[in-house]
Amino acid sequence: GRSKIQSNTDLLRFTSGLNLKAIKSWNYSVQLQCYSQMMNMYNSDAEQTLKSCFLSPSYGSLSIGMNWAKNIKKGNMAVFIGPLTYNCRYVMDDYVLEHGGYIPGGIAEHPNGFYNDFGSKVEVNFNYPITKNISYRTRAFYYSTYHYVQAEWENTFNFQVSKYLSSQLF
Repeated sequence: GRSKIQSNTDLLRFTSGLNLKAIKSWNYSVQLQCYSQMMNMYNSDAEQTLKSCFLSPSYGSLSIGMNWAKNIKKGNMAVFIGPLTYNCRYVMDDYVLEHGGYIPGGIAEHPNGFYNDFGSKVEVNFNYPITKNISYRTRAFYYSTYHYVQAEWENTFNFQVSKYLSSQLF
């Protein structure tokens, strides 16, 4: 049987950027971001149907824009503005594709499980060390195609217990 304990969210995210100096704290930037989850997630109904699994769904975006980065007191802040962003989603698992609702229009419009669009993106990251062993990080993300909006706000506290052990409250 399935375990009664399930993760709420597990996240596997890769972000990479290429910056070219413009003026002062501004850079011309190209940013690639891919993310998905690692473990299976089930609905909390009696049947515990599969809601998502490894790489189903998978999200990706490629953005061209400007990046501003600055050290602020003890912390640092970065703002990425990408007016030209290619966004895509892919659902590999057929069951998740049919029942997950991750692809706009569903399986009828996208039988291969692939969906893409163009829009604009803004992402703000702020890191601040509270003490020697505790730091705070926040990330705000906004994407719009002008037909729909996708937004996220994450807050993370990192506790450095020792050189080899840390814990995060996300």
